[in-house]
Formats: sequence, structure tokens, C-alpha cells
Amino acid sequence: MGYTSQVAIAIKKEEYHKRENQFKKVMHDCDELGKTTDAYFFTWDCVKWYPNYPEVQELEKLLREIDEEDYGFIRVGEEDNDIERKGCPNDYDLNISITLESYSSTPLDHKDFFAPNSIKFIKDED
Repeated sequence: MGYTSQVAIAIKKEEYHKRENQFKKVMHDCDELGKTTDAYFFTWDCVKWYPNYPEVQELEKLLREIDEEDYGFIRVGEEDNDIERKGCPNDYDLNISITLESYSSTPLDHKDFFAPNSIKFIKDED
């Protein structure tokens, strides 16, 4: 399976269009794309973002040709501290959010869980 990352890139429209053909070659497989009045957004989820992959090398080369203010890049890997930022991701509202999920738990209704009877029941089991 391999090590995967989540990647988000925002590029000012003018900069994207200057190198549009080159960007299309390396960004065509993104999972989601969007736009604002000023920028295009591209995201990948569970992608193998290895520095030795030709597409990754080409994209990083293209980003180095752009002024840092004209793009934002964030890559989050599987390990806790594996976060990479380039350009100005905050200028494009690229943020990292963490979602915690438990797939093995049984869902409970909030009002039932905190009802007086259920709290008494929980205390009785201690």
C-alpha cells in the first residue's frame, strides 16, 4: 500500500494560466478542484507523494518558478509531525483540520447519554 499523504495546493489564476499546459500534466489526477475569484484549488487524498516520483518533481519545480505569495501548498503525511508547507498557504485559507473517529463504538444519542437515569446507570456499574 505505501505511505500516503493529503495534499492541498492553491495557485493564483494568472500564475496557473502562464504554465497551464505544464500544470495540467501533473495535476490532472487530483481528487477535488475548486476556484475563487483569484485562485484555483487542487487537493489529493491518500496520495503517494514521494519526492522521487516524476509528477511530484515536476510540480515542485513549477511551484519553485512562482513567487511564494502566488501559491500555497500543504502536505500532511500519516505520521504525527509530517507536515510540509510551501508558499503562503494561510493567504489562501489552506488549513489543517484533524478529525477523530471511532469506527468500533456504538453511536449514542447525546440527550439519552446525559439523561439522569443513564448517569445513575453508569455510576452503578463502577
